[in-house]
Amino acid sequence: MTGRGEAALAANPWMRWLRVVAAAVACASLLLILAAPAAQADPYPGYSEVRAAKAAVTKQKATVKELDAAIVRLEKAMEQAEIALYQAQEEYTTAQWANVEAQRQLFAANGRADEAERALDDARADLAALAMMSYREGGTFGSLEAIMTADGFEDVIARSDALDRASRDAAMVVEQVRAAELVAQTMQRYAQEAAEEAVLAEAASHAAYDAAIEADRQAKLAFVETQETREEAITRLAQLRRTSSSLEYQRQVGLAKERQRKAAAEAARWAAIVAASGAYADSGGNATPFGGISVGTPQQAEVAVQYALAQVGEPYCYGMAGPDCWDCSGLTSTSWRIAGVSIPRTSRDQYNYVGKIPYGDMRRGDLIFWGTSTHYSSIYHVAMYIGNNQIVEASKPGSPNKVRDYRSWAVQNLMPFAGRP
Repeated sequence: MTGRGEAALAANPWMRWLRVVAAAVACASLLLILAAPAAQADPYPGYSEVRAAKAAVTKQKATVKELDAAIVRLEKAMEQAEIALYQAQEEYTTAQWANVEAQRQLFAANGRADEAERALDDARADLAALAMMSYREGGTFGSLEAIMTADGFEDVIARSDALDRASRDAAMVVEQVRAAELVAQTMQRYAQEAAEEAVLAEAASHAAYDAAIEADRQAKLAFVETQETREEAITRLAQLRRTSSSLEYQRQVGLAKERQRKAAAEAARWAAIVAASGAYADSGGNATPFGGISVGTPQQAEVAVQYALAQVGEPYCYGMAGPDCWDCSGLTSTSWRIAGVSIPRTSRDQYNYVGKIPYGDMRRGDLIFWGTSTHYSSIYHVAMYIGNNQIVEASKPGSPNKVRDYRSWAVQNLMPFAGRP
């Protein structure tokens, strides 16, 4: 890139960020290619847990404790595969939105370049008109000619003044042409750079989509294997405990709920510690004590909730924000837009932007986020809180928009705060 191009890049955070996104996706794609042989031995995230569970199930002298632990491993494996899918979906949404913004930037840059070209044409036309006028008035209009052809002293003064004015006008038109040429060249260069950014963004979007499709395939494979292994484990447990498979299934459901309850309590305890410390304010706003911007009223929140609930049963689609198909952040952003509050499109940007709310202070319409760390850049899912520990969400392909208890899945990955638009 030229020196001017580097200066433009430094002055435009969007362009810098787009390069980072494109580079990250390109690196991720390269890693997928390099890791292809390993993928044959480890076909999906969490496969090692399934392998260990299968070993326990096939062990002739497996105990109840070992088989219970095997089922816990299967739950963990399925969760890992689903989290990987959610992460891939979020990467695609981010890349797709970057692609949309890049195309907008390209359109705007082309518009500025066309406008600059028209201004240059106008300046050149003015210069041509001035040259034609000079030609009609005798070709040259030097000071000696003006004096020699003057009719008396007063005519000499008049012709000299006219010469000065003509010279000044000519110099001004020439400078206008030069300035217009410089602007046109600069705008063309910016348009070219925008075109290059758009190509990068589109490629990143396609690569991210392919990665999301592959993650979906892996998650489905994980589901089949974990379900088959779990059924075998429950059959073995029923034999060991001398009960029926249906009763053992109910026992496992109860054990799973107890694990979820403990994990949710631990997540809530940790979130309360973070909130009490006041140490997490990740955005630039100061509208809430923990950072972020919150402008929505309870009435607007209720409008957002009702709109989101009206979409229950509609399908999940990659990168969609309605009206009949959704991804997670598409549902939350559109619902709040319908309520009259604008929030960013992606879940990561939403968390970074909205007001941070302790979980104990949540009200209907607030947003709940999941991530692999406390930083917003790790977020992979967002849902809308509707009260009584329930959320409405768009989750994954094959699973329509639904309502569930937010504590029933991946509670260890809840972000430190909920969000209030």
